[in-house]
Amino acid sequence: EFYIAGRSLAFLPLFGTYLATYFSGVSMMGYPGDLYSVGIAALWLPVFWAIGTILLILVALKFYEYNITTPTDFMRAKYGSKTLEVLVAITTIVALLFGLTVQFVVMGITWSVVLGRPFSEGVIITAIVIAVIVAIGGLVSVAYSDIVKALVFVIAIIVGAIYTFTSFGSPMKVLDSVSQIKPELLDPLRGYTIPGLIMLFFVWSLGVAVHPQYLQRITAARNLRIALAQYTAWFILAIIYFLLFYLAMASRVALPELPKGYTKDYALVLYFRDYTPSIIFALWCAGLVAAALSTTDSVIQLSTSIFNINGVRVLKPDISGETLLRLGRILPFVLVALVAIFAIYRPAPVVYLGGYAWGLLAIGYFAPVFLGLYYLASREAAILSVLIGWALFIAAQTLSFLKMWPYPVPPVALGVIASTVTYLVLAPITSKRGSTTSTR
Repeated sequence: EFYIAGRSLAFLPLFGTYLATYFSGVSMMGYPGDLYSVGIAALWLPVFWAIGTILLILVALKFYEYNITTPTDFMRAKYGSKTLEVLVAITTIVALLFGLTVQFVVMGITWSVVLGRPFSEGVIITAIVIAVIVAIGGLVSVAYSDIVKALVFVIAIIVGAIYTFTSFGSPMKVLDSVSQIKPELLDPLRGYTIPGLIMLFFVWSLGVAVHPQYLQRITAARNLRIALAQYTAWFILAIIYFLLFYLAMASRVALPELPKGYTKDYALVLYFRDYTPSIIFALWCAGLVAAALSTTDSVIQLSTSIFNINGVRVLKPDISGETLLRLGRILPFVLVALVAIFAIYRPAPVVYLGGYAWGLLAIGYFAPVFLGLYYLASREAAILSVLIGWALFIAAQTLSFLKMWPYPVPPVALGVIASTVTYLVLAPITSKRGSTTSTR
């Protein structure tokens, strides 16, 4: 019950936590920042995220059958491999926590911009709030609090868009103004080629299709129908992504150039601060906080689950449920303390390693999970596909950081492609028909 809500989440909490987990503080700062900087071409991102969700539906149809507690349990249930289970578990926790640092940074920035208080103070308060939410009731408290958070950021975006409409006019009028300021922002293929878009599919769509946060919510659903119904949240996501596009373009009209010292990520924050009434700005900041918190508590809860179930319980199989529960209430405080330190001091290794987070997750889960559900199950193929994919991705990503990666293929796409090919080639050679599947 603590780790996956007793597999009993009804539609509303599951819908709310999926919506809130999918939409993060980065969605309200980084994505509008890309729109402000790149223009309409940045709309390709939600398109690929939506495609990834279609693939995720295919995953849910079969993944729900597995009687597992964490997404990483799948490696043992499907392939009978504790080695793969532990490898993916360690990588998942590391990747999730490094990737989470940016959410804490968003919270610190919001705190300092709104209240004029120290950045570190906002990060520390965020850490305490998240740890308490997770420790109180695990996925149940995360899911129900996510309903409130989702409501806050959806209202913030809608109200902000309505006010902007009264000031700047319709989306077409705003785009016409943008065309006079910087016409290249209206080029839908600006900076992209067709092969480049295909590579984005491998980076974003496949990563979304098997992200462990979304896999966890499949398992926590009361039944398969509810597990699938959670994806109707995309009707809301599509609307708010469009409204963010409209707001970002309006901010470009209001702020043709950003003030010195501010990056593109501040575009909407500065727009709401300087061009809307204080109450609208306050509501926007509340939405920003809610979006960041909604993803942060989910990551901490999932990391806690994987650490205890796929780490502690593997090393100590006879551990009692009471002890696991106790660890589940203690570990969130330890994890948020680590992430808070990373966010406040941002040591170079953390910033550097954060660039590996998404790739490690996509490679670690896509071939074993997506292909494993619909293709021959082979322990050797699964292990080797992950190791080869990781090795090539890490090498390419390192060269990219060093400005020595000359190829148009993103390192993440290279790793996913290599992992997929390895699995497909080795599976029929090494597989024993039938698997060690453990279903409900």
